[in-house]
Amino acid sequence: MMLKNTVTDPVLIAEIQDERLASAKLLAKARISVFSAFFLFHLAMAWGFGKDHFRGKEDLFIISIALGLLSFIIANRGKKTLSLAYYSIALIDLPITKLIVERWLPNQVGANNVSGVIVLSLSFMIFFVALSGIFFNPTVIFFTTLCACVSAWRLFAFAEIHPDIKNVGYFLLILSGLVTWLSSQRIFALLQRTSQHKLENEKLSRYFTPNVAQMIRSDELLQNNSERDFEVSVLFTDIRDFTRISSSMSGREIVEMLNEVHEHLVGCIFKAGGTLDKYLGDGIMAYFGAPVANSAHADQAISCALLMRDAIKNLNKERRERGHEPLVIGIGIHSGSALVGDIGAEIRREFTAIGDTVNTASRIESLTKKYHVDILLTQATRHRLKEKYPLRALGDDIVRGKGTSIQTFTID
Repeated sequence: MMLKNTVTDPVLIAEIQDERLASAKLLAKARISVFSAFFLFHLAMAWGFGKDHFRGKEDLFIISIALGLLSFIIANRGKKTLSLAYYSIALIDLPITKLIVERWLPNQVGANNVSGVIVLSLSFMIFFVALSGIFFNPTVIFFTTLCACVSAWRLFAFAEIHPDIKNVGYFLLILSGLVTWLSSQRIFALLQRTSQHKLENEKLSRYFTPNVAQMIRSDELLQNNSERDFEVSVLFTDIRDFTRISSSMSGREIVEMLNEVHEHLVGCIFKAGGTLDKYLGDGIMAYFGAPVANSAHADQAISCALLMRDAIKNLNKERRERGHEPLVIGIGIHSGSALVGDIGAEIRREFTAIGDTVNTASRIESLTKKYHVDILLTQATRHRLKEKYPLRALGDDIVRGKGTSIQTFTID
């Protein structure tokens, strides 16, 4: 089965373009070095050792070095001229090799010598065809193969080679082109799979702990974008008085502050075994008990809240040393059923949790302002706790979207 050289991943496209550019530059440098070394060798043999048959090729080497410099300039102009560098093997190396061999053939008096030169030149052509595979471009490979066949045809005619030898030479060139193409496609497909796997791992690692990410990758149900109901504890947190604090800051300073806060808080989520759902400006949404079911999700959420409390204390020590205002966060936790899975439009999907439990947790977080506490949890979460915590009841509240009151607690 033929493999198509098509890629939709922009990251892989950029990496392949960079690799092609690097290969073109390396090839251009190697071309100049080889042509120059071969030229010096001919000069030494012709004029240093008096070998007459090494003479008469100086013009070819000067042209080849000039073309090598031109290809080097083209390759170093960047991606705009990269397509021209692709064809340098077919348009420079093959013709120069053919011309050099033609200059050599009249000096060969025996049939064996002529055959040896032809075999050597054919080997060079096959090598050049194989070398064209570094660009992972079928058009370049086939064009190089065609140019190699044309060069061989002209060379065979010049040397009056037997038809059977010609046919074998054409067959070898075409076969090398096909093998080069198939090999490049196999490598290309491997790069694409590797890149996709890398992107999936990076995406999972941004939201899940390593153990959970590994379980998701091996879970066919989740990999098929299924949604499932989970018993979860949802946690919302945000920065108190963020609008006032950020009003006197530049955009860059705001981003730096948020990155610093999020780095501390997300570490707490992962340490407690939770899942980062999304960033909400100055806030964060996380949940526990999904996508891998866990009956201790309420304890995990409380553990995360306590870790966040300590993390903000430590961060505030650093901020005071820098002369910055300390930060206060509010954390709201609610437990219940939620739908968890890959949700959204085909062009933009998100692995998230939705449902009344999520909405209620968001409302509970906003109540921390009313009670002037940093952690607030509901009776539903309290009922699911397996460990003992120093909880203190605060009151009953009716939150938006709920017809009945919800009792809330804090942790001293």
